[in-house]
Amino acid sequence: MKMKTPKLLGLFVVLLASVAVHAQHLDFMGVPINGTLEQFGKGLQAKGFVLTEDVEGDPRKWYEGTFEGEEVTLVVSPTPVSGTVYGVMAVVEVKRKDEKNAKVIFEKFNKIVVERYGDNRKEYDESRDETHLQTTHYVNKNQGNITVSIQDMVGGYAVSIDYLDIVNLLKKDDESKQRPK
Repeated sequence: MKMKTPKLLGLFVVLLASVAVHAQHLDFMGVPINGTLEQFGKGLQAKGFVLTEDVEGDPRKWYEGTFEGEEVTLVVSPTPVSGTVYGVMAVVEVKRKDEKNAKVIFEKFNKIVVERYGDNRKEYDESRDETHLQTTHYVNKNQGNITVSIQDMVGGYAVSIDYLDIVNLLKKDDESKQRPK
């Protein structure tokens, strides 16, 4: 029985190494969704994004800038312990009377995802609830999830593209379990 333990351990190490090789980080405008908030922020600033004021008690960072020709607000989410970036959401605000433009931006964001990551839609629904007018989910088991949506907001619409990096999302879950409550 002692001889099998090293073989099993070796097999386990090889398996973990192969998973790590296949897992790649999503990126936002060529900036990998990885590293600390500060490291990721430097990549965003190199792309012309400007850090806005911090919200007290909120660990996320907020940026303003241009994404695919649209003025967006970016929300960058870190893991609770190491502060590793796991999520990036870009939001475009569209005036109330311009639902057609909101749909054009929605389709443009969908096209960006398909061109970069492939058409791997896992769910498509027109009305998840009263505020979500349209939502498309893309799932890539080696990189993460991307959601594109239009929400009906007071005074207008919000069109968003939300990137969740799978490697760092799992890290967030692990850190959340380890963190004292």
